[in-house]
Amino acid sequence: MPPATGDLHERVRSKSVLAGARPSVKHFKWLHPLHHDTMLSPWGNLFMGSKILNKEELKNITDHKYQAGVYTPLDNFLNPYWLQLTEMLPRWLAPNLVTFAGFVPLLTCYVLAWYCSSVMDKAPPRWLCFMMAVALFLYQTLDAMDGKQARRVGQSTPLGQLFDHGCDCLALLSHHSMAAGVFCSGGTTWTLAGFAVLATAFFMAQWQEHYTGVLCTSFGPVGVTETQYALIALVAFAGVLGPDRVEGMMLSGVFGLTLGKFFIVLWIIFNFGLMGFCMYGTMTQQAEEGGVAINKFRAVQDLLPILALNFVFLFGWDATVVADMPRVLSLSAGLLFFYMTAQMIVFSMARSNFQRIQWMMLPFAALAFASRVAYLPFEMLLVKVSLVIHTVAMTIYVLYWIMEVVSELTAHLGIRVFTIEPKAE
Repeated sequence: MPPATGDLHERVRSKSVLAGARPSVKHFKWLHPLHHDTMLSPWGNLFMGSKILNKEELKNITDHKYQAGVYTPLDNFLNPYWLQLTEMLPRWLAPNLVTFAGFVPLLTCYVLAWYCSSVMDKAPPRWLCFMMAVALFLYQTLDAMDGKQARRVGQSTPLGQLFDHGCDCLALLSHHSMAAGVFCSGGTTWTLAGFAVLATAFFMAQWQEHYTGVLCTSFGPVGVTETQYALIALVAFAGVLGPDRVEGMMLSGVFGLTLGKFFIVLWIIFNFGLMGFCMYGTMTQQAEEGGVAINKFRAVQDLLPILALNFVFLFGWDATVVADMPRVLSLSAGLLFFYMTAQMIVFSMARSNFQRIQWMMLPFAALAFASRVAYLPFEMLLVKVSLVIHTVAMTIYVLYWIMEVVSELTAHLGIRVFTIEPKAE
């Protein structure tokens, strides 16, 4: 799924480029094949006291120009409503705090859904379905308002793009949790595939922006807003029916699959369409006069880490782990998807190359291999415990990495994350 919608493109532009034109390929000189990677290895920049971003990259982020795709019809219909709500917000309220306020209910629903069904084989109770519908509606609405609030109070900065897209990427875990719970797909590869295509499509939207300068948030008339409202309708409908009826419906057969898995197949097809759209838009991008052509070979190479992660996630793990720990597996892989996507966002703004070798994926792949060769029950138990430990460690690492990036950005831009710097008299 593409990045979250709303007035995002108004938010993430710096004030100097709010009225700027669409950037051409000539702005992206790092696309030249002779340009070298400048960011450090993950362990080097965090555990050896080095900075993640150098001075040139910070300057490029300051000068970053953002261009989003077009609104969908539903976006245009809801835009006046979002504007009216934004005018009701206090002017001291920081845009990132608006984003975070919408993210917290989603996180709460994710934890509660995990508690109600750890393997996603049972439909959520009525109260949770309604809570998820409300939480997603709040998230979508506030996500549409944060950009308008940023422009309203003069706080449109590149940090908004990283913070907004970062929350959007993490929110994918909650979106997937809602849908998989209603579909009752359980601990199966279908459940993992539903999340994999969603996270990959999101990554490819950022990848397309990295090489074209444009972030597409829709596929024809269908975009993120339509997808989110469809999910709201799905969980609200499940709440009306109740868990017993939902399970009876989703476990019924259709075309050799359960109805829930059939919906997942449709979802996979839809996301493959989104990915194909991103691929086509990137590969057919032409340099304007005087510009530098896209290094298409390099662009395709940037997709190799995400393809490798998909392969390990979907085909590397033993069926026992998939059946018993689909949520842990999805969370662990989701953190890796987030880490790569966050890098792509930062690399795009910094005009740097994306790291094609992702060392942080090695422990995940090693554990997957260990699950395949585990023979004794104790060995499989050790793999499962190690997966939990890896997930916790990955959470700490990713949080530390993103906090370091945010710290460097705020220090360079002279801004705060959740408060607005008082203007000097």
